[in-house]
Amino acid sequence: MSLAPAHASDIIITMYFVLVAADIFNVKTNFELAFPQRPTVGELTRAAETAFTAEIAVRRPDGVPPHSFHVSKFKLYDEDRGKWIDLQSDAQLQDLCQTYAFQHENPWHRESQKEIPPAVRPPPPVVSSAAPLRPVYH
Repeated sequence: MSLAPAHASDIIITMYFVLVAADIFNVKTNFELAFPQRPTVGELTRAAETAFTAEIAVRRPDGVPPHSFHVSKFKLYDEDRGKWIDLQSDAQLQDLCQTYAFQHENPWHRESQKEIPPAVRPPPPVVSSAAPLRPVYH
């Protein structure tokens, strides 16, 4: 007995989408991140860091050194309450929910109160041929 579907059209592929916004070079950016199922907060963190690090590489102005995006915390927009709440568990993540990824403030990225734009798909990850950054020991 085969467990394969009778027809290719019988295969249903479902995706789970989480919208993640962040401030990149003082511009609100909102990405639609796709997952095969509800992500864990850890999976969401890794996906957001990858997407926003690629966006930083695309938008990086002259004189700004290459750097990565590191999530310090997430907020989740609670539509029932009409306010942002702390993201504390995987169970809070619903399909197409809006989250906001905060990173520690640094000279290039400061959080600002601006409207969040509609979500778009993130750019593909940047593959660098440069040698990886290594820590410097003194």
